[in-house]
Amino acid sequence: MTRNLLSMLLLSLFIMSTGLVYADIAVDDGTKTLPGTDSPPNVPSLFTPIDDFFNEITPIQIPDDVPQAVREQIQGNVATNDTNITDSQTKITREHREIVFAEGQNASLRDRLSNLETQLRFREDIIFANQGNITDAAGVQAALRLNIEEVTKAIEVIQLIDALVQNAQQSTTEQITTRNLNNIRRANYSPPQTKAPGAAAGEFFTDLSLSTGFSFASFHDGSAGGSGHDRENSFFLSGTFADEVQFGLGVSYSEYKIGGDVDLRRRTVVYDFYANHDVTDNLTVGLFLNQSQVDVEDAIIDIPVIGEQNLAQNVDRLGAGVLVSTFAEIKDVNVGITTTVSSSNKISVERLLDNEDAAWATMVDAQKYWTDQFSTVTYATFYTELDNEDEGSDGTFWIVGAEASYAPNDWMDVSLGFERTLKYHRFKDNRLNANANFYF
Repeated sequence: MTRNLLSMLLLSLFIMSTGLVYADIAVDDGTKTLPGTDSPPNVPSLFTPIDDFFNEITPIQIPDDVPQAVREQIQGNVATNDTNITDSQTKITREHREIVFAEGQNASLRDRLSNLETQLRFREDIIFANQGNITDAAGVQAALRLNIEEVTKAIEVIQLIDALVQNAQQSTTEQITTRNLNNIRRANYSPPQTKAPGAAAGEFFTDLSLSTGFSFASFHDGSAGGSGHDRENSFFLSGTFADEVQFGLGVSYSEYKIGGDVDLRRRTVVYDFYANHDVTDNLTVGLFLNQSQVDVEDAIIDIPVIGEQNLAQNVDRLGAGVLVSTFAEIKDVNVGITTTVSSSNKISVERLLDNEDAAWATMVDAQKYWTDQFSTVTYATFYTELDNEDEGSDGTFWIVGAEASYAPNDWMDVSLGFERTLKYHRFKDNRLNANANFYF
């Protein structure tokens, strides 16, 4: 009787937590649902018309006493440079009036600005090579350096935004992937003690359990010029369907907050579903699906000329993946290898199969039961983005960690763990994980 009452209480808490978490992220815009637009409204334009964004380029004047041949050569070089600068500015204004903050992928825009910077530096070379034949060459050159500085700052802002958004997206994807790897890892290993008799919900659902988890990480992001924290709360209802398929339904709430060159708070609610099937006693295959609702509450960015802007927005994203796991017992140690390929941050089901934001991860773990109640596990996960072409980003890294679990009775266990992400570039973090599992 007591166990049944506890089971009903835990189910009620799970349902209430799901609603509260969902309402928390939706309350900012006064609705119970979040918009899922490709281009969120009210995102300020980064590039206004050329005359407003770029400082006017000081014209080059040639004194009357300069020989005609020299004059014509300088004028020809300047005319060609003027045409190239105008063409570059026009393309920037026409094709890239808004920065795609939600995606964090603006390589084309950076290329346009880099081309403009090249043309401005070429103009600087013209002035330097003809100082004696240009009126007020020093003043013209000083004004031009302001133009170059302006474009350089714009490039830096875009690089900063891209790094910031991609790292925040990657943090969510990493947590989803790790969560699914851990789900199948925990399902593969059962403790030697006898758990409470699995509850049945109808004829097909058995071995139900409820899991709740908390995760907190502190990090430093060198590419975004700041430090922050990343925390997550999750709830999962798991069980077995028709004695064949292990499944789980869950919801998680996370907050990614960073301060420094940019102030950002990114809150995410993720709805998860996974299903695993034991092909043999030592081989499991599975899949997982998720929907993410992302609320960028604060994103204060100082954009050149335009000034400080808050690029807050809401977006919906989909994700899916497949995984394969194999495990064996070696001298009282359970050793497992789990590999997954996933696709995330997609705006539609159709785009789930494209290579963008696709990732591959493999976890190797070793678990040992020291007593019937106490066990430990160590693990290492290799994670890489399949489409990562930017050598300056953290698209490939390792996660190493350890976890200790204790089961005080036959219907629950608790665990505490620590992990560290070893990235090859400029992002470092340390994460604390805690979980409680209830079997009924």
